[in-house]
Amino acid sequence: MIIHVCNKNTAELNGWRKISSHQELLELNEPTNAVWLLNASLNWNENKLSSFYGFDVANLIRTEKKSKAPIIFYSPVPKNYFEKRSEKDIKYKILFGRGSAFLEAPFKEEDLSKLAESIEPLSNAALHDVATMLCDLKGIVIDKLNHDLKFGVDVNAVISSISPYLSSYQKQAIQLNEFAQKLQQRTKDKDSNGFFSDKQQFITLCNLQLTASGKPVSEINKSKHKILVIDDKADELKNIVYNLAADFEIIQANRAEQAIEEIKKDTANNIIAVVSDWRLYEQGSPNHWQTLQGYEILDFASKNGIRALFALTSQADFVVHHIRNLMGVRFTMFKKENLLTTDQWKVFADVLNESCEQAVQLIASLPDDSAQWTKEILKNGEPLKTLKQQYIEIWNSEERDSYLSKITTTANEIWKYLQETPKNNTLTTEFGITVPTKVLILEPILIYRRIWLAFWFSRTDIGKRISKETISEYSEEIYKRMFAPSIKKSMPNSGTQNAYKLCIEINKVQQGKFLPEEKEWLISHNLLE
Repeated sequence: MIIHVCNKNTAELNGWRKISSHQELLELNEPTNAVWLLNASLNWNENKLSSFYGFDVANLIRTEKKSKAPIIFYSPVPKNYFEKRSEKDIKYKILFGRGSAFLEAPFKEEDLSKLAESIEPLSNAALHDVATMLCDLKGIVIDKLNHDLKFGVDVNAVISSISPYLSSYQKQAIQLNEFAQKLQQRTKDKDSNGFFSDKQQFITLCNLQLTASGKPVSEINKSKHKILVIDDKADELKNIVYNLAADFEIIQANRAEQAIEEIKKDTANNIIAVVSDWRLYEQGSPNHWQTLQGYEILDFASKNGIRALFALTSQADFVVHHIRNLMGVRFTMFKKENLLTTDQWKVFADVLNESCEQAVQLIASLPDDSAQWTKEILKNGEPLKTLKQQYIEIWNSEERDSYLSKITTTANEIWKYLQETPKNNTLTTEFGITVPTKVLILEPILIYRRIWLAFWFSRTDIGKRISKETISEYSEEIYKRMFAPSIKKSMPNSGTQNAYKLCIEINKVQQGKFLPEEKEWLISHNLLE
């Protein structure tokens, strides 16, 4: 199936699907065995034909639509012209990677057919490689530095090859000239160890600072993360706000009770981080402690949402670590004496922002739309912890790694058993793990979620649209394989009920939104790229 990406005044051809606007492109449900035929010169969005906007669209097809189908560009301009342009403009590099080809216009339809047949669609791994290393500035620069910047080579030649892609701001941000001089001097001094160390620092800085737009990372973030900061001293609270206000939306509190009330009100988990002074004194009294202390705020926050937790302290390390061990809560500690200069605060803001980003991604991955995930069960008139509450507490716990390691070990055993045993007993019989419904227990649900996801992604890919009938069919197959291998006739809605019990939301699964540790596990079993 030829998908012809062209201008509106282009004639329609029999058997070809014409796409002549961004809206049509975004709405397109890509057919099986598709081949993109892409006019290099598009006047979409009022672009001039000479800007070769078709290459921008091709990058979108790979990165946003995540299409693995072949892309064939056509233009009356010869291919070597675009090769020359690719030396200074990233967008043209896609033409010279896997899954792409070029036809000089005009061309015959049989030439197009032969070329289309000769190009293999990309695998998941190849798509990831192309999207990150040919369509992304950071990927292109880092790949080139890793590959070309070796001890003994002409450092200037390598630096010159990446320089045209970088804005003046980015050259300054990654200290391009400074590192070029350092690496040249290391080469001159025949210091290979120093060369390698400087190269790694340079690549790390590129990874932190490079953006596709050429603007600072802080300018690209459209919204500031909302954070709660607590300090009993007005001047220190003012200092914290002064140093973080440019990067975050800040709620302030000078009392522990006030902070906890803010967290209680935040039922939507919009407060993404809590930054608290460790020791809180009563106002105007250097000796009287507040009823609750900073670590108790962090403890409360850890049980009532997914948040980045930070403690600011002047206390001795052993005091803080001992209390943290007794609490069993996972948080990051910064010493106040290391937050004096603008640069020190900038480091703290970067670390805080990165932790907020991780928390936001996790919040988006939680199965919050599942009634089972938030279902409340009463025992003797008292509510038990929901699955969501249990997960939040374990995620913020110092025991998280060991807990998830246990989940991984059991899931590995079950998946191996299912792969090696075509006809098996039920998993409940074989492994003694059940999914209770009267008292919800998190561990068996997390184990079986991984197995369910493993079966799902052994059949389909992230982002692949499939019909309701196919979803039902796959769900039934997974149910049989996991829980009812001996039944001959499908039980009505059994697959759907199974997914419900495991808090599986298939629409989120299709978008790749599930727990991060589940994603890592699937990747380790070659079920995701």
